[in-house]
Amino acid sequence: MRVATVIGVFIVGLCLTSMAAAQEMKGALRPTGARIVETPDAPVRTTAKRTRCGLSAQEELLVTELRGALNRLEQRRAEIRAREAALKALETQVMAEIVRLQQIQAAVGQRLDQTDVKADEATVQRESERRKRITQLAGILKKMKPAAAAPIIAQQSDDVSVGVLETLGERPAALIMAQLPPNVSARLARKLVAQPLSKGE
Repeated sequence: MRVATVIGVFIVGLCLTSMAAAQEMKGALRPTGARIVETPDAPVRTTAKRTRCGLSAQEELLVTELRGALNRLEQRRAEIRAREAALKALETQVMAEIVRLQQIQAAVGQRLDQTDVKADEATVQRESERRKRITQLAGILKKMKPAAAAPIIAQQSDDVSVGVLETLGERPAALIMAQLPPNVSARLARKLVAQPLSKGE
């Protein structure tokens, strides 16, 4: 906008200067009170064609080019403003999408935490029930003779057998393991090494 104002002032000043120069030249060539009589034989003077502002054709062309440059500059500015507005709108959309994804991430994380808590609670409950059943089985086997309890231990899984023997204690477990087949007794003994047996009677 400032460039257009400066060029406009330049054009007006150029017009005024050209008009003043033309007036001065006219006064210098035509003395006061004298009249110019044109004769048929007098040569015709040719001067450069002037516009209504007193500009020559070359000056008028320059002004036209300046106006075209100003128009192109304004169009370029309009394009830049349009692009800036589009980028601003795109930035707003991206920020909104980021916020939405963050909300989804927080919701998913909360659900995962709840799922983990429920899974942990279920695991604790299953382990508690397992320990309860092992304790009940150990109580039953403890009342039996080792020779009768050994076949029952042999039919259980290693985890259950180790749990029962650990619950029975050292002395009852040793008596039962002595009645087990050697390969079964050796296998259970290896697993019992990792967890100490409780003191038994």
